[in-house]
Amino acid sequence: MMFVYPGMPEGDDWLAEEMSSRPMLRDGVDAFEVRLVRDLEAVGVRAVKVSDLNRAVRSVPPAIPVFVDWLKNLDVKVPGPETRHRAALRRVLLEALDDPACRGNREVVDVLFEQLERRSPPLAAPDQIWTAENLAHIAQARDFDRFVRLIERSDVEDGTLVAIARYVGRYKRPQSREIALQILGNDIARPDAIRALAKVGEPGDVEVIAQYVDDPNPDTRRAVVKAVKKLTP
Repeated sequence: MMFVYPGMPEGDDWLAEEMSSRPMLRDGVDAFEVRLVRDLEAVGVRAVKVSDLNRAVRSVPPAIPVFVDWLKNLDVKVPGPETRHRAALRRVLLEALDDPACRGNREVVDVLFEQLERRSPPLAAPDQIWTAENLAHIAQARDFDRFVRLIERSDVEDGTLVAIARYVGRYKRPQSREIALQILGNDIARPDAIRALAKVGEPGDVEVIAQYVDDPNPDTRRAVVKAVKKLTP
């Protein structure tokens, strides 16, 4: 069955026509791979570039298994060092998995964690943040230990700390409170750490939170007021 969306390429020779009109489309350049295009076509999704598809439509359920397979096996499908091409391809696949249809999909959760845990090379900073933010929404309680271990990384980004704070705020447990208090010291992630403490903290945390009532960041100040009100007996 064809997945129809606004701007979808049409015609029996749609790919040949698109490539002839867009000479920059060549395997190994930017994030374009004919193999990926063909894999998407096989599940009824016509798209010359994943980024075009991402801009055109918010959710593409039939494409998710294709994106997972490519991301999971990207180092094999595009062997060698992490070139600009493969990094760009990795990025658009990560962005494509920010799809409402990914909620509850264990394969998506696992492949996103695998990408975050990469070491050779690690994800670029924007990709790390994007992936952590996505996981903050779709990861489940069973992923708690795996998610919070990210805070131990020497290259953890401020935006990733924001995502961790948002995630732990979903689960009222002692470690959630400990992690939120730890993240509280980060200027960028502080508002979300305070919001997490409002959900998982204790009345005794009011004193710690209140010290930021005059923080330069207005978002932090607003979070303080709400958290103090919620935690005060």
